[in-house]
Amino acid sequence: MEDTDVVLGIGSNLGGRLFNVKSAINTLSTAFNVDVLKVSSFYETDPVTVNGAEGYVGEEFVNCCVLLKTKLEPNVVLGMCFGIEASLGRRRQYKSAPRTVDLDIIFYGDMVIENSFLKVPHLGTLERDFVLAPLGDICPDYRFMDIDFSKEYENIDWNAIRRLEEDF
Repeated sequence: MEDTDVVLGIGSNLGGRLFNVKSAINTLSTAFNVDVLKVSSFYETDPVTVNGAEGYVGEEFVNCCVLLKTKLEPNVVLGMCFGIEASLGRRRQYKSAPRTVDLDIIFYGDMVIENSFLKVPHLGTLERDFVLAPLGDICPDYRFMDIDFSKEYENIDWNAIRRLEEDF
């Protein structure tokens, strides 16, 4: 496979949230055939409700996005993400359970993937300020299919998301 730009969303709302997110990024940066190109600012957000479902419980989330380049196939990157989550103590108890760390593939080049394990682009990206704000940091002029994300960044509710002073 050719080098592909991949955007990951990383979040945590359990334990040392910022430490957990930074540990995931550090692990990514040492992975075989993965080059971390950019890391967004870190943002803190309240747990959200998605499509009327019961919201997440636990502390506020710390979120960021990471732009990486890889030759790995999407399912291999997904497996790597699951491995990083497990190594940092994530247990998948129930759908909205607090999590030490959560890694999601937001975009995988210009691919659209839909199978039982993986949906790319990640569902709800346009409705989630905790993805859009950090995505705007690392990909300010991003376009995917017919979506101009520079326009989407203008709609972020900055009252619901707080940029942390901490950098990677």
